[in-house]
Amino acid sequence: MDNSDKGGKLLTIREAAAFLSVSVMSVRRWTNAGTLKCYRVGSKDERRFRMEDLQAFIEGHRPAVPLGIGGLELEGPAHISHFYRTEDESLDVGLAYVKQGLDLGELILVVAPEPRQLELLGRLEDLGAIVPVLLDQKILTMSSGLPTPEAQGAMVDDLLRKAKRWNGFRLLGDMVWTKAHRWGLETLAALESLTNRQRPGKQATFLCQYCLDDFSRDTAFMAMQTHDHTLYHGRLNASPYYGM
Repeated sequence: MDNSDKGGKLLTIREAAAFLSVSVMSVRRWTNAGTLKCYRVGSKDERRFRMEDLQAFIEGHRPAVPLGIGGLELEGPAHISHFYRTEDESLDVGLAYVKQGLDLGELILVVAPEPRQLELLGRLEDLGAIVPVLLDQKILTMSSGLPTPEAQGAMVDDLLRKAKRWNGFRLLGDMVWTKAHRWGLETLAALESLTNRQRPGKQATFLCQYCLDDFSRDTAFMAMQTHDHTLYHGRLNASPYYGM
């Protein structure tokens, strides 16, 4: 096959997976489904990719990712603010979201106060998850949060790099954890803005939970400005204030 008009060097499937920050298995699945363009070369019909096609895929052809919450799904990467009033609601949504990520073969980070972590792990075990193995193999990471946005962002960056060997990355953050560090609105907004800078080009989903009884109206509005989608009472909507 003449590759002279194909936009330069063709990338291998491993190089394409590294560029998209996903697993090789995901790239194979997308090419088999016809959603990601590839070229077949050699006697073994090995997959090869143009950089232009990979960039186009990132910009406009991301597959829908199921959230595990009432059949909802979004094209990734997504940054969602979930507004809730009761701990049961927070746990129900968080559990469904984390379980879906595990089922998809994603790397998971949960950031929450320790009591909430323990409740979530207990419910995962009730659903049949082998929690000690998930924790030992670092498929599931539990954290009470780090003291600064920069430190927390560095933790996420590290996991995003490791998630290249998986089918994606999924973060659940019950933002009540920030109160233990005495974060104000400005610091919290800095973390959410940092998350938006980390997402481009990544197969990643972030769900940040805000208790309406624990946070001010100004904080809720900040969350709608820094998250592209909002989830409230089971309804998922694009935030009209995102980026304002």
